[in-house]
Amino acid sequence: MLISIIIPCYQQEEYLERALDSIQQQKYHPLEVIIVDDGSVTPVTLPAIEYSFSIQLIRQLNLGLSAARNTGIDNSAGKLIKFLDADDTLLPGCLIAQAACISKSSGVVSVIGYKEIDENSGISRDVYPAFGDVIPALMIDNLAPVHSFLFHKSDLIDVSGFDITERTNGGCEDYDLIFRMALNKIDFISLHKVGVAYHRRDGSMSTNTEKMKKAIFDVWLYNVSTMLKYNVDMSFSYIIPILAGLSLRLDKRPISMPHELETLIMDLMTVVVSSKKLLNLGELQFLLGTIQKHTELFPLYQLLKSIVKSASSSLVLKPQEFLDYRMYLLGAGYRFDDQRLYNILSLGKKHNNRFAIYGAGDIGRRIYNILQAADITPVCFFDKNHTQKKCTYKIPTLIPDKINFTKINAVIIASDAYYQEIYTLVKSMSSDIDVV
Repeated sequence: MLISIIIPCYQQEEYLERALDSIQQQKYHPLEVIIVDDGSVTPVTLPAIEYSFSIQLIRQLNLGLSAARNTGIDNSAGKLIKFLDADDTLLPGCLIAQAACISKSSGVVSVIGYKEIDENSGISRDVYPAFGDVIPALMIDNLAPVHSFLFHKSDLIDVSGFDITERTNGGCEDYDLIFRMALNKIDFISLHKVGVAYHRRDGSMSTNTEKMKKAIFDVWLYNVSTMLKYNVDMSFSYIIPILAGLSLRLDKRPISMPHELETLIMDLMTVVVSSKKLLNLGELQFLLGTIQKHTELFPLYQLLKSIVKSASSSLVLKPQEFLDYRMYLLGAGYRFDDQRLYNILSLGKKHNNRFAIYGAGDIGRRIYNILQAADITPVCFFDKNHTQKKCTYKIPTLIPDKINFTKINAVIIASDAYYQEIYTLVKSMSSDIDVV
């Protein structure tokens, strides 16, 4: 299928050639590129380079980033669409990887990992998108920059493209788009691969702190209010993530607070009362501590406190590794139950020096320490974010692609939230391996 790559450009012609060169490195075909000059003072001109794809240059009045992207959608011929800001880049293999996993029919969005590059310090980090249901993650923050996504054009049209109203004037138009698509029941497929580079600089939109605070609050408030108004059943399912997200937004509140907040709080109280028999009371108890510190939420706090008055203090959860509302609620260490601890020690003893731990985060390190206390040693950690893990232990941390099953007979998975995905991946590589 033809992929249309839409590049909005306002006063960023100096970066344009770099962006186009990154597209030239892609091995996927067919492609078209649509550059929308959003009223640059000096009109954008194309580099004097012959590319293997067609380029359409459209010039319009300065209407903003959302309008420029929408112009690109309107003028695109592809069934699949990727957005690329003029100062960002694609990494080799991005389009082939995403096109291979996205469905030929609409209703599915592909999201790939990104390399975040601070151009002032030169520091970079690899970030991978969340697995599974994206709505709880969206209650906390956006999933990824817009060029991490590959869309069906028809899905973009179904949600009327990017918002051009007041709520996204300060940015976060991509967060708003993804939120609306998720609420429209679009599925998201995450790829365990870094496919794009996200370049950050002082003075860029994403570094203007106060504008971004207001924009993210407005976008969050609009989309959650929409859910509460038009999809009450969905609201019941996500009430705890919503409450956690609201508390987080108030932790990072803008100077100017939206007046719609009071209405939202009243609507949330109605949903809480209607769904209290379905709520996880352990999670609600942890939520009380985050809600209590915000004076605006005092009536909500009183309601929640009455619901959990006689509840147990144990939080029933599976810790996530990225953008999880439950990690915001937790504020305490993860505890292993007796059966899991027995299984870990039994497998470690059986395959001492012949097994690996999948996950080098906090849970993985705690498993490592428990095993070492029993004189049991793994060969290595496996972790998709291996470049970010600063492990002081004497075993290496490798990416999953480096699993060598001639040296490993078993794997301990140090992630409950993504257990099934990791289990399936490991078993697909070696069906005989022991997994806990």
